Amino acid sequence: MDEFTVGIALHRANIGAPGNAHIVTQQPIHVGKLHREPGDALCRPRASFWCLHEDNHEPPTCPKCLAIFDRLIVTCDMSPYRE
Repeated sequence: MDEFTVGIALHRANIGAPGNAHIVTQQPIHVGKLHREPGDALCRPRASFWCLHEDNHEPPTCPKCLAIFDRLIVTCDMSPYRE
C-alpha cells in the first residue's frame, strides 16, 4: 500500500482536542471534486492541520477519511487495498 500512509494530526480549529489518525495520500488524487496532493489527508489538505506526522502503527480513525477511502475503492477499483 505505497499510495497511502496513516498520519496523526490535530485540526487547527480543535487544538485542545485529541487528534485522529488520518489516511494520508502519497500520490496526487484528482477524482471528481476531490483534489489532494501528496502529504494531504483524504478529509482535508495538509495546510488545515496544526501537525500531521506519519504513524503507520495506528489504524485510521478519522470517519471522513475512511468514508472517502471507501468511495475511492468503488470509484477507482482499489479493492486490493480493502481487507
